[in-house]
Amino acid sequence: MLNRAERRRRFIHALQRACQRHELIVQLYRRLAAQAPTEQHEQILLNLAAAEANHQQRYARTLRRLHAAPLVQVSLLDRLWLWLLPHCGLDLAMRWITWIERCDTKAVREAALLAAALPSHRERAR
Repeated sequence: MLNRAERRRRFIHALQRACQRHELIVQLYRRLAAQAPTEQHEQILLNLAAAEANHQQRYARTLRRLHAAPLVQVSLLDRLWLWLLPHCGLDLAMRWITWIERCDTKAVREAALLAAALPSHRERAR
């Protein structure tokens, strides 16, 4: 069993990573908007960027309440995704965004359960 400090550290790390990746998603939506074929598509993508910026700010506020700073340095892999995905088309970029959001949601939820010392659904099934 992990001690309380380690559980808190894992929770904060999951929040930091989600916050960072939401910033990446905001940038990706903006790059996709810049390439949009119509003004309507551009506006939709900019609206999605604004919604993701709100999510990112929510993660940042939670981190501040926990007295933790958001991650500043973006990984090389994330920079590669940010460069590559706008060249791969909207469909692939949207699939990647959906996948990242699911991964982050799962990581934050599991870290929150761990931090609260509650058993996960997997442990409850045993």
